[in-house]
Amino acid sequence: MVVWTDGNKGAGIQDVVTYGENVSDPVSAYLRLEMEALGTMHLVKTSEDGVVAGISFTISGNGITKTVTTGRDGTIDVSELMAGTYTVTEADIERYTPQTSQQVTIVGGQTSTVTFNNVLKRGALEVTKTSEDGFVEGVKFRLYGKSLSGLNVDEYAVTDSTGVAKFRNVLIGGPYTIEEVDTAVRYVIPDPQSVSIQWNRVAECSFANILKKFTVTVTKTDAETGTPQGDGTLSGAKYGIYKGGKLVDVYYTDAKGQFTSKEYICDTDWTIREMEPSEGYLLDTTEHAVGAAPGQYTVEHNTTANAVTETVIKGSIRLIKHIDAELETPENMPTPQTEVEIPAATEPTAPEVSAYFVSPDAAALEDAQETAASDDAKDTAEPAAEETPMPDQADTETPAESEPEAADTLIPSQNEAKPEPENGSVPTAEFKPSGNAGIIEQPEAGAMFQLYLSSAGSYDAAKDSERDLLVTDENGVALSKDLPYGRYTVHQIEGQEGQAFISDFTVFISSDGHLYSYILNNQTITSFIRVEKRDAETRKIIPAAGIGFQVRDLTSGELISQTVYYPAPVTISTFYTADDGTLMLPCELPYGRYELIEVATCHGYVLDTAPVPFTVDGSEAVVTVTKSNMAQKGVIRIQKTGEVFSSVVNEGSIFRPVYENTGLPGAVFDIAVAEDIYTPDGTLRVKAGDIVDTVTTQSDGMAASKALYLGKYVIAEKQAPHGMALQTEPHTVELVYAGQEVTVTELRADMYNERQRVEISLVKTMETDKLFGLGQSDELTHVTFGLYAAEKLVAADGSSIPQDGLIEMVSLNKDGKATCKTDLPFGRFYLQEISTDSHYLLGDAKYPVSFDYAGQDKKLVKLIANEGAVIENKLIYGSVSGLKVDANDKPLSGAVMGLFAASETRFTKDTALLTAVSAEDGRFRFEKIPAGNWLVREIEQPKGFVLSEELFPVTVKEQGQVIEIKIANKLIRGSVTLTKYDADYPENKLSGAVFEVYRDVNGNKALDKDDVLLGTMEESSAGVYWMKNLEYGGVLVREKTAPEGFIPDEKAYYVEIDTDGKTYTVENEAGKGFINHALKGSLKIIKTTSDGKKEGFAFRITGANGYDMTFTTDAKGEIFIEKLRIGEYTVTELKNSASEGYKIADPVKITLVANETLTVKIHNDKTKVDVPKTGDDADLMLWISLLGLAAAGVGCTAFFYLKKRRTGKHIAVKK
Repeated sequence: MVVWTDGNKGAGIQDVVTYGENVSDPVSAYLRLEMEALGTMHLVKTSEDGVVAGISFTISGNGITKTVTTGRDGTIDVSELMAGTYTVTEADIERYTPQTSQQVTIVGGQTSTVTFNNVLKRGALEVTKTSEDGFVEGVKFRLYGKSLSGLNVDEYAVTDSTGVAKFRNVLIGGPYTIEEVDTAVRYVIPDPQSVSIQWNRVAECSFANILKKFTVTVTKTDAETGTPQGDGTLSGAKYGIYKGGKLVDVYYTDAKGQFTSKEYICDTDWTIREMEPSEGYLLDTTEHAVGAAPGQYTVEHNTTANAVTETVIKGSIRLIKHIDAELETPENMPTPQTEVEIPAATEPTAPEVSAYFVSPDAAALEDAQETAASDDAKDTAEPAAEETPMPDQADTETPAESEPEAADTLIPSQNEAKPEPENGSVPTAEFKPSGNAGIIEQPEAGAMFQLYLSSAGSYDAAKDSERDLLVTDENGVALSKDLPYGRYTVHQIEGQEGQAFISDFTVFISSDGHLYSYILNNQTITSFIRVEKRDAETRKIIPAAGIGFQVRDLTSGELISQTVYYPAPVTISTFYTADDGTLMLPCELPYGRYELIEVATCHGYVLDTAPVPFTVDGSEAVVTVTKSNMAQKGVIRIQKTGEVFSSVVNEGSIFRPVYENTGLPGAVFDIAVAEDIYTPDGTLRVKAGDIVDTVTTQSDGMAASKALYLGKYVIAEKQAPHGMALQTEPHTVELVYAGQEVTVTELRADMYNERQRVEISLVKTMETDKLFGLGQSDELTHVTFGLYAAEKLVAADGSSIPQDGLIEMVSLNKDGKATCKTDLPFGRFYLQEISTDSHYLLGDAKYPVSFDYAGQDKKLVKLIANEGAVIENKLIYGSVSGLKVDANDKPLSGAVMGLFAASETRFTKDTALLTAVSAEDGRFRFEKIPAGNWLVREIEQPKGFVLSEELFPVTVKEQGQVIEIKIANKLIRGSVTLTKYDADYPENKLSGAVFEVYRDVNGNKALDKDDVLLGTMEESSAGVYWMKNLEYGGVLVREKTAPEGFIPDEKAYYVEIDTDGKTYTVENEAGKGFINHALKGSLKIIKTTSDGKKEGFAFRITGANGYDMTFTTDAKGEIFIEKLRIGEYTVTELKNSASEGYKIADPVKITLVANETLTVKIHNDKTKVDVPKTGDDADLMLWISLLGLAAAGVGCTAFFYLKKRRTGKHIAVKK
């Protein structure tokens, strides 16, 4: 023990160390020690980044722990350290690799030095390079920034063949900047990335080189105006885009003269060139460079543009105007010339023929005709306005498509291909008015013509460059300026008085530098009348025969009539159309005013008797009079009906809703075309599937369509009336022609809607109890629900179903499902259980259902009560509390009780629904017993008691009901019996035995001192013994006294009394009863004779229990009989062949003793008879004496020896 007297800890004055035991006379003393026990530690710090000041170290050892910090030079001296070993640990600094602690030994009076060097942490970076064109090797990357230690990092790495650049031994820190340097000009320079370097880890980043791409927009403009001229267009020009002179793609300009290419990789050798010009322009063969050099761009997606100009095609038009002059006689008319030279276009000489065509030679004429025919074939699709026929020319049509050589002169439409008549029109060139007879042609001076681009629509609307005003000179010639490509209308505005103007015609300028020449002539005022039957809406000719017309002369007011001479003369005043819907009056009509009157129309149209006025003024060779008729139309009237909630019938306690049909408002129908509908003019009026009208029924359920073309229609309901299901099956109707006098026909379509109905169902389950077999049979069929109105439901007639009014009784099927059958109106309802199976609690919950209109797409609304969740009935459970007692009302434990179905007839554990075992207080309980009738019966009684077979009916009616029962048991009692038999003679029962019965108190099934004597068994009859009314348990039966002459059975026999009323039989040998063995001994007979013969002598042994046996001596003259019952026996020698000549011994009576051998010796003498000799008196007397003895029965001598088995001695008995 150390005691510091000055109270200082660690460095005070120390008392002497005293012995640790308590002493009675301690002595104190002081010891002062002086020694050099302190030293100094010199700590030196170095580091890779030169930072050495302010570094913390922890020094521990020899009971001290202290923290020190280095000075500016990275050193520190720690003095006054006790000699010993110290551990120096540097504080972790994130930028350095961890330092290992060092141990320093301090020696007194000395300085120990320890050095720590810091190495900066490093990591690595791998940059993965990818590019669109697959070039990844040799790409340089730069990594720069400030490390965690504050040192600058600036390093480079180049990718290998796999595209990976590796930076090794990089100081940790960041984020650093990593960037690609010297990026190839074809790539977009990727953005720099930030990356942090961690200790002993490889950071990863990736760069992708994206190729620079471009799209080029080419804009095509007119070289003169910048915009298209004439009918020329900047759209449709075909351009090729080329790479290094090789065609890559083809593009076409749009309506603005532009196209924009798809993206291509930027490069310096891209060009564009026109391959085909747009309509009306000359081909531009210039090759245009595309500004797509990659050095021009910095991003991936770039755009450039090229502007190109085009030169429009131009030509001019020359007109030569003639008029007619009368000849005195036809004979004076000059022969027409077909070919005449014209000196020059500016000074034409008036021809002396009605029409002519001038060409340098016949070959030129042939070429011109072929060219005109070819161009005409190309342009047959042009509008009719551009193909206007010229009057007074055989086979003439508009020369719009002709392209003759320059300075060619054409009669309008001469050499043109003939287009098909439009809408059944008959070309006017087929008719030659008679007024031309005897006429020659002369030049007409001063005729004025407007020349303008047809697409402008009029002279005034055309641009100055696309129009000209021509006036013929004295030679009848007029020449236009150069006009751009297109179709031009020639329109006469002035001419010689009394002459009809030339009808407009079209000239197509399509060849650059070409002169288009036309010879024009006037017609006399005479016209054929052409009547066209047209549709009033489409203006198309109705190709139908038999439409009748009359013509009235408005000057005279009379109907005109004309005579037809072929095939027979006939005068007609009503004219009828042919199959093409037109008619031509047989003869011309003179100048004047007329009106056309329709008297009969065609099928499908309404007759229009309003006259159509027309004038014959010589301006047209054929005056076309058009009569338009309206196609007959029809109206579809729709009648919409359906059921409504009309009234309520009260059937006792149940309310039933009643419905009736009525008109329904608000039904919306689409009327669609069932098949394409054409009117007789061939016009497709409506296509199959088109919706032509949408109608809505009014309050009376009626709706009418607008007027529709005749044909088949499909009526499809689009929106059903409120509360009704949409009628999805369409209804087809047909509007048919009702005759020419009917303007609008009608038909009626009846449509019916099914009310939206509701199917209210519920799913019911019953709590199952497999043990009791409940909820697994037909219990669900015993459940009934009521469907009630949750609100007052008012019918149309004012009658109503009251709130909580019963509407239907609903029963469940065996699956627990039920569906309400009543056809319900919209409203609020609820289901409530009315009855249930007797084993279950009746539910009182209301399950609301709301039948609201669910929209027209549902014919049947399915509602499941309880929001679709299953409704469950809970079982009624009670319990049985029982008490088990004995006859004296003492509690009995261990009784096994069973709860059984009321129908059960076998009462075992296997058939029991529940079992319970009575406790020490005799109590037992059956919990959770469902409602119903049950039986309680004992299955196993308490030990030692009789099983109670009494049945205790119990009935559970209410939830939580407890039924009390009490069951008593009586003790088991039985009887013990045995029957005593002679072991040797089983038919003999033995009397006189005494049996004792003991209670096996300790239950060891062996007779011992603890067992209690209950009494002796009573012999009820000879050899039969009983003890009755023995209580349950083990007893031992022991023979106390055996019958006389028998050996007692000293064993105790265990009997278990465990069955009431049972008699237990005790046996000491199974199946034989209780047997006793008699006491026994042995008998030995020894035979001797006077001559020594021994074998073959017979003896009969008779005695106790009727014993009677015969034996024969063996070679030794002996008979040995074992196990003879004790008692009296008689041994009698019998005569046989062996005893012949011998004296037979008298019978011998013997008594056998238990467990001993009795030996009987019997001697036989030979019989001898000698005849006496005369005088031999002595011998004679001897024989007489012997004979006398024999007669007296004294012929042998018997000796008896009793040999005791235990001693082995013989007892001789002499008889």
